[in-house]
Amino acid sequence: MTARTRFPSRSTRWWSSYSGRGAGQPTRDCFAEPYIGPLNGDATVVALGLNPGRAHPELQARDADDPQVLTFELYPWHSTRMTGAMKPPSDVISDFVWGPISDLGAQLVFAFGRPWARVCEALGLAPAKRCAAGDPDFPTRVRSRVIQTYHLPDGGRVVVCWQSGYAGPPGREDTRLLRDLLSR
Repeated sequence: MTARTRFPSRSTRWWSSYSGRGAGQPTRDCFAEPYIGPLNGDATVVALGLNPGRAHPELQARDADDPQVLTFELYPWHSTRMTGAMKPPSDVISDFVWGPISDLGAQLVFAFGRPWARVCEALGLAPAKRCAAGDPDFPTRVRSRVIQTYHLPDGGRVVVCWQSGYAGPPGREDTRLLRDLLSR
């Protein structure tokens, strides 16, 4: 048994934290992408995704035109679907997601997908505001939409948004509602 087998690296533990099947099976045919976008402070939006999905060079390549969104991934290996639970090690997420976000000084971070709420809670981030469909403050038409915010240690906020069967950003109408909600 080698030292690597006995003492798996953080990347090995990160790889093992998701076991998707079928279309959700991750691939090592492409590089892992723990983040997509400019880490030099030029990003206008910082977002948290579940995984990079299918690769799109026109948006994700180093020479893509004007990348304004910086996305950190919960699981950095590509797959076309999510078919299992993601349970990344807290120390890996702390070092490869929260650390860089803190270094950038981001005050508002958007996270898409319910797994990010579990990660925020596992890391001990203090919950702030929660809104769900049916709340008077959040008159969304999406019956399963939930918004949960958490305080970051450096004073910023994480806004986690999810709904049943979908882990992407909200549509135009809910984006307006979310912007109004965050400005209060």
